[in-house]
Amino acid sequence: MNDGLIWAKKFFFLLFVPFILFVILGQTAKDVPLPYPSLPTSLSRHLDSLRKADNLGEWLVSWLEYLEDEPAARVSLLYTAESIAWRQPENTDERLAWFDLLANQGYYEMYRGNIDRSIDAYEKAYRFYFEKPIPGAEADVLEYLLKPLGNNYTRLGDYDRAFFIQEKSLSLALQQKDSNQVASIYHNLATSARWKGQFGLAEDYCVKGLMFVHEKTPRHGLLLSTFSEILLLQKKIKEAESRIQNAIKILQQNLPNDTIDVSYWLRGAYQGYGEILKEKGDLTTALRFYEKAELIIDKYFRGERKREKAKLCVLSGQALLHLQQSQKAIEKFNLALGLLLPSFQLQTTDELPFANEIYAENTIMDALHGKATCLLAMGKKEIALDCFMLLFTAERKLRFEFFSSGAKQQQQIENRKWVEAAMQTAYELWKADGKKEYADKMLLIAELSKSQLLLDEMISNLQYSRLKNGDSLLTKQFQIMQAIALAEREAMQHIEKEKKDSAALTVKKEMQYELSLIQKMVKEKYPVFSGYMAEENIPSAENILQKLPSSTVIREFFTGEKNIYIISVQDKTVHGVHRLENAPQVQQAIRDFVFTWFQEGPEKMMNEPQQYYKEANQLYRWLWIDTAKEKQEQYLIIPDGIIGYLPFDALVTDSFYHTNVDDWPFLVKTKNIFFSYSLQTLQQQQQPKKNNKQFAGFFISFDSSTNASLPAVKKEYASLNNLVKGNFFTEKDASLKAFQNQLDKVNLLHISTHSFLQGEENIPVLQLADDKFFLFELYGKSFQPQLVVLSACRTGHGMLAEGEGIISLARGFTATGAGGIVAGLWNMNDESTAGLMGDFYHHLRNDHHPAAALNAAKKEWLKKQHEQYFNMLPYFWAGIIYVGSNQPIELATKKTEIPFMWMVVAAFLLLSGIYYFFKWRKK
Repeated sequence: MNDGLIWAKKFFFLLFVPFILFVILGQTAKDVPLPYPSLPTSLSRHLDSLRKADNLGEWLVSWLEYLEDEPAARVSLLYTAESIAWRQPENTDERLAWFDLLANQGYYEMYRGNIDRSIDAYEKAYRFYFEKPIPGAEADVLEYLLKPLGNNYTRLGDYDRAFFIQEKSLSLALQQKDSNQVASIYHNLATSARWKGQFGLAEDYCVKGLMFVHEKTPRHGLLLSTFSEILLLQKKIKEAESRIQNAIKILQQNLPNDTIDVSYWLRGAYQGYGEILKEKGDLTTALRFYEKAELIIDKYFRGERKREKAKLCVLSGQALLHLQQSQKAIEKFNLALGLLLPSFQLQTTDELPFANEIYAENTIMDALHGKATCLLAMGKKEIALDCFMLLFTAERKLRFEFFSSGAKQQQQIENRKWVEAAMQTAYELWKADGKKEYADKMLLIAELSKSQLLLDEMISNLQYSRLKNGDSLLTKQFQIMQAIALAEREAMQHIEKEKKDSAALTVKKEMQYELSLIQKMVKEKYPVFSGYMAEENIPSAENILQKLPSSTVIREFFTGEKNIYIISVQDKTVHGVHRLENAPQVQQAIRDFVFTWFQEGPEKMMNEPQQYYKEANQLYRWLWIDTAKEKQEQYLIIPDGIIGYLPFDALVTDSFYHTNVDDWPFLVKTKNIFFSYSLQTLQQQQQPKKNNKQFAGFFISFDSSTNASLPAVKKEYASLNNLVKGNFFTEKDASLKAFQNQLDKVNLLHISTHSFLQGEENIPVLQLADDKFFLFELYGKSFQPQLVVLSACRTGHGMLAEGEGIISLARGFTATGAGGIVAGLWNMNDESTAGLMGDFYHHLRNDHHPAAALNAAKKEWLKKQHEQYFNMLPYFWAGIIYVGSNQPIELATKKTEIPFMWMVVAAFLLLSGIYYFFKWRKK
């Protein structure tokens, strides 16, 4: 029995177990898990065999071939291929295939309308190729990388980077002697120049491009179309119409031979002709041409090119708005938003997209602006205001994609078209029912439209200083920043000597572009750099208000084309808004006032004091709105536009003229006024700073630019040296090297030397003993002092940038981490500046608050007996202002030491006096 059972078990094992294994392992091929389950079986097996054979080149090509049948649906597979590749490419064929993979990512993202992701992909392809160029691939790099990448930058509005890529493309096309490519790139350069407002240069590019192509070819038609757009912007309507008609004729004739490129260009020509017709007032015909352009997209691009179609919807909506057909117009704007924001499911015409759906795209901003305008026309102000606020989210995300400050500044100029409309809408709602939420919205609008570039620079510099940890990426970023600063320094020297070095300029542009790519990598690696740009971190008015000092009254200005708004804040609450409806008159009056009485020197003020008094009082009555609630004497001014040049201390509060300057009721006598670029920059300046009491002062009493001696500087040096402990650098010791060595060490930096603006861009410069220090050299420095005192002339003066404020040396120090700045608005008198500086430091020792110390110094100046009466006039004292956080500063001062012998003598005299006093009383 037992033996039989054993044999039965053996028999079962020999027959049944193999059967089970056969069932498990012998499945049909379709049930076997595939290496790439989302792909067809045959392709999956083919890819797996190539991977096992380590054939990376063919493996990549197979992915690309599969993509060609349904590119829009399968483009995400290219990212899959990139992520699961088992190694990096090694030989030429593999590198070329990898390049094609990245370039195709960029192309199909652009095709789907996602410009932001398209740029990311193309930039990866750029880094990959130019780190180790692939021999013989120059034509592909030009056609499939550089041209579309440059066009993408143009679409985004990043024209500086577009120019760089396009100039690089042109150089490559000229080397290859490819006439068609040269003509195409000149067209792209013309487009970039056009958007930068450089119309003469844009026309020149068009003319050069036309020289490389036959007059009946499609590219000739393309260049004529762009030429027409440039002429239209210059209001040369007749010439523009002639060229666009010729362009359409050429493109229509060539359409059967090249349906993809020519149809796309013809779409652009129809769109351009619509713009000309709209300018002529023929809106109905303009709409027909927009429709013809849409039909081309629908016919030849099968639902793709969504961005271009959305742009046409926006243009149609704008034309319908002019025809006062608001309902039809808003439908067009909604359609544009739906094309660009797939998650935007419109239920009603009033519905708005969510802020987190919005991404960096100019056409989204245009559609939101159009929709807000429609809502206003329909009387729906509350929803219109919400739509305007979404524009700030879109603007913020778009600005974050830009590298150059020039592109960001251009965006701020264009934003003014809708920011003032948003402000007016909030004001009208506030006037209608007095709700606090609308007053708060006005403060937020003023803040979000002001000094945003400066805020970005401040936060970036702060984060960078915190992340300095030996990271090779950050080290490379810093090295390139230093190299660019050196190149810019050399470029400025060439400008000064009227020399040009094109090779050095090319190297500088290469470094700037490389820096832009590295900065994007830094943002990806360190989310802290991009976190503050996220939608949820856009500050609310309440968030801004709660961080304000309660002991200070705040005046926030917003200067528009039609109106000036003055927002008053006290006790962390907006308690009043005043609107001046004569903005052009007020702005011109400020411009004339500053130029006549201050920037041209003191003679006019000395000769016509009564006229000055009259104008100073008029500006006071316009701009200074006192309310019963305001009990404080300390005022923070947030200027805007031309108001940033105005010395508020010098305004007079009474219209009755007093012949004696001692009796003039200057505003400085009753109010302690200081300034900030915005409330948000102020809060950044309130971040913890160094508090080591370390002082460094630089004093140069000879102005090499005029060969003039500045004896007042020696007076200023002597006054401070007797009072303040620290490092003092005078004359030849006040060198550029010494200055740079002190930047990241000091808590208080004092500069008393010559300052001026140089070059076409008015770059502020400090003249040190042996060399110049330029504004841009501050960037990348670990520099966070509590206070910088700029006793040099014009350190607070500079180029006025729309929505950004005055680009000055004071602003540069603010951007790189200074808590507060004392600066001069114009060419101050040396003697008065030296006297004010001495008094300022005496008061700072006692009060510790720099704004209060400067106010006290000015009032002391007005109380002094001066040899010349005119020293009391504002030209001599009002130009020095304080900008920034008014937090207390501990100043290391020298104590007055009494020699021991004199102490003994004093003690002897005191005791003798006491002895003789009691002896006298006994008598």
